[in-house]
Amino acid sequence: MDIGINSLRNLRFLNRWRIFLWLGFFLTSVPLHLLFSASVFATATSTEYNQIVTNQAFLNGANYTLPGVSLLAEPFQPGAAQASLQYIAKLQNTVSAIQAGVSSFRWKRLESVNCRQTYLAQPNGLQHYRNLVIVIEAGPKPTVPGWTGSQVWGNTLPPYMINTTVLSYDANASSSLWSYSLGCSIQNNLGNLWNYCSDDFGYNTAESQLPSWSDFSSPWQFPWVVAADDYRETYGNFSAAYNNVTLLFCMAEPFESPCKVEVLNQLLLAVAILLLIKTTLAGITLWMLWSTKPILCLGDAIQMFFEQAADGAEDKTTRQLSTCGQSDFVSRRVRSDRQRPPNNDMRVRWTAQPRRWAATTKRWFDVVPAKVWVSTYGPIAVVLVIALALLDMGIRANAYANRGPFYEAGFGSNPMNHKVHITGDVYWLAIVANSPQLVLTTCFFLFSSLYVRLFQGAEWASFADGRPPRLRVTVPEDDCQESAPLLKVPLAWGLVFRLCSLALSILASQSLFVAAVEMLAADDTGSTPGIDVYYEPLSFAVVFSSEALLASIVVGLTTIAVPLCLGFFRLPSNSIIVGSNSAAISAQCHPVESRRDGSGVEAVERERGEEANSGGVGREEGEDGHERRSIRRSGDEPEDLVRLQRVQWAADREEGEDSHETRVIHRFDNDPENRVWLQRMQWGVLVRGGGVPEEAGQLGLGSVKSIVEKPAASFYG
Repeated sequence: MDIGINSLRNLRFLNRWRIFLWLGFFLTSVPLHLLFSASVFATATSTEYNQIVTNQAFLNGANYTLPGVSLLAEPFQPGAAQASLQYIAKLQNTVSAIQAGVSSFRWKRLESVNCRQTYLAQPNGLQHYRNLVIVIEAGPKPTVPGWTGSQVWGNTLPPYMINTTVLSYDANASSSLWSYSLGCSIQNNLGNLWNYCSDDFGYNTAESQLPSWSDFSSPWQFPWVVAADDYRETYGNFSAAYNNVTLLFCMAEPFESPCKVEVLNQLLLAVAILLLIKTTLAGITLWMLWSTKPILCLGDAIQMFFEQAADGAEDKTTRQLSTCGQSDFVSRRVRSDRQRPPNNDMRVRWTAQPRRWAATTKRWFDVVPAKVWVSTYGPIAVVLVIALALLDMGIRANAYANRGPFYEAGFGSNPMNHKVHITGDVYWLAIVANSPQLVLTTCFFLFSSLYVRLFQGAEWASFADGRPPRLRVTVPEDDCQESAPLLKVPLAWGLVFRLCSLALSILASQSLFVAAVEMLAADDTGSTPGIDVYYEPLSFAVVFSSEALLASIVVGLTTIAVPLCLGFFRLPSNSIIVGSNSAAISAQCHPVESRRDGSGVEAVERERGEEANSGGVGREEGEDGHERRSIRRSGDEPEDLVRLQRVQWAADREEGEDSHETRVIHRFDNDPENRVWLQRMQWGVLVRGGGVPEEAGQLGLGSVKSIVEKPAASFYG
């Protein structure tokens, strides 16, 4: 199993209750990531507006007549219904309100290029302006205070202009009003912007696509009636002298769209229920594991293996494999007794075998298996390719759909960000918009394990670099132990990784998100100065931000580049790479099989059927065929210690501990020297090896005093 990392392989070692808890956490996390960011969101608004074309005298209160000297405004265009007195009355109030407002200091002047970019090239519609006055020059005398219909139309009227008496139209009256358009708005059709009021800017409304952002130039001159000679039958005697129009500037009415926060009660309730379930599961997990000794890091596993060995429950499957690392431990199930290795009564055997020690150059790269590098960076590479493709599409759409300079795009409901045309209700849109969060969470799961593997490998290598470190465990028991890092990696690295993860999650949520779209429609009744507005029903859309996506890619590339750079760091050549493999760690945590000191203390041969000549723990077979444990004392062993051992052995027999497995009573369990996990530990040679396999020594972890030397070119098992 894997130690210290998030691993799906470990699920096979869990009981049903723990699997149930993990399944509950998973089932609540998926919908939570999909719905959390969509339950509360800002409102993007777009305003309709009224638009009139005048000369500069209109700004100073000059007289005007309806429908303007161009006679091309609704409802007087060809095929339009005949105007009514009621409509003219409403129209009079609207134009009067605009003239009264434009003469105030509140309206803002926009130059020719900026005016067209603002009113023709905003994919989300108007956000900061509303009604518009376009100031032009037309005719041989552009400085006159007004035009007359007789001058523009050669003392005639177009064929469609009928019943002028009803309209009270005076062809000889001077008018500063050229034309008007009501209810204008910017329409976005799959990135193609269209505005039916664009004729007032010299663009044909029959075209489905307006010029790109960069095509707007100044000064701007255009023909009011395109190919006038071809349309004499329709437009009558329209004077060619007035056909060439120059757009001078615009006067725009500032209007800040209301800033609102929308809450979807159904989604918010679902999120609250999911959080409640997750909190309950966390409480149950804490209650179940409160009295359990955790194995969350490398130090916990080391302490556990040594404690088991001290209790007689040594891991026999990894004996004599001290030269093997994580890549050597590939388990295979034993199907018959013939396949079972010697001195191993387990149903599992490893492909690893004792071998000669050889020091090699090791780097952090080697700590992580190749398949883990592939399984981690493979999905991340796919996500990056998709993100880069979307960014390219966004940049192209930015230039093609009149979105303006890329650097002006922002995050959130910025008007420079366009809507993704996805149909469906708000719940479906929420799932689509927040799907990147689920993908990022999966990448974080894989990537955090990679980070932990790297630093855990460095922690293990520190046992072999000559400076004995303290054992880092979750719950320290002695001064020679210290607390493991809270984030399983050094604090500085852990904080950097968490901050990058948080930043990437926020940026991703701003790259694709659900926004409420509210249309503020202009009210042409002119009941109050400044033109009233009314709100149309709320709609929802998925909004895309290329700038936020670019920032996400930069942060993501920086984050994934760090482990690649760390991979080139060197590790001590005289060390074993155990990684997170529990079997490889266990192979380094065996007590010394044969150890002698200067005072002539006996050698203990365990589980080989060999009894020490000077006394100790031996084995004998009872009448029932089970092995019995016998205790013999050496000549210099205190009688009280032997008596204590016999009492302990009898107590074990009464508790029914006798079995086919041999349990070894360690005679020095109360000696602090034998509790190596409470001392400063070092990795090296515990028993010297020879030049042939029969003289194999032993490598592994031990106290500083128990390390004989650094590994040499000998056999170790």
